[in-house]
Amino acid sequence: MKKWIVSTAIVLGLSAVSAEVIPNGSVEAQAKSYNMSEKFAENLRKGTLPRTSGKIGMTYKTLIKKEKGKAIIDGDPPVYRTTIGDNFLFNKFAKNKIPKDAKVKGIFRVYDYKISSTSVKKHFGKSYKAYNQSGKKVSIHVYKTGKYYTHIEVHKGKTYVDIGTKSTIKYVTSTGTWYK
Repeated sequence: MKKWIVSTAIVLGLSAVSAEVIPNGSVEAQAKSYNMSEKFAENLRKGTLPRTSGKIGMTYKTLIKKEKGKAIIDGDPPVYRTTIGDNFLFNKFAKNKIPKDAKVKGIFRVYDYKISSTSVKKHFGKSYKAYNQSGKKVSIHVYKTGKYYTHIEVHKGKTYVDIGTKSTIKYVTSTGTWYK
C-alpha cells in the first residue's frame, strides 16, 4: 500500500512539473486573491463583518429588528441565517429556538474569493497553532482580532471567515489548546 501511495505521489508530482514546464494550450481558471483591506480588518477588531447586521454580544431581539425578518433559524444548535449568507450562533438556545435575550457569540460567512494570507498576517500577525481532539499538533488559521478571535480558511477559491469568542472558535475549529 505504501509503495502505491509513493508511486502515485511521484507520478502526480512529475505530471504537475511537466504541466508547468510544457504549456499545453489550455488555460485553467483560478480564483483571484485579494488583500484584506484596513476597513475589513477594523470590522473584525470590532467583532463584526463588513455589511452585516450584527456583531458579537448583540442580543437576538436586536438582531431580528435590524434584519427585519429576512432570516431563517436552522440546525441544532440553531443558527440564525440571513439572506446575504451570514450565520449567527448564540450563547443560549433550545431545540430550533433562540431566546430573545440570547447574545451573538459567533458570526460566519463565506466569500467567493480568496483573501491572501500575507495580508491577514500584516493586520493580525502570526496565526495560532493548536492541538486537535486527538492531541496532535495542527496549524490553524486563527488570529486574535481585538477582543475576539477570527478563523480564516481558504478552500477551493473561497474564503471562510468565522469571528467569535474563543470558545466559539475552538468549537468551529475542533481544537483544544492554542499556542503561538
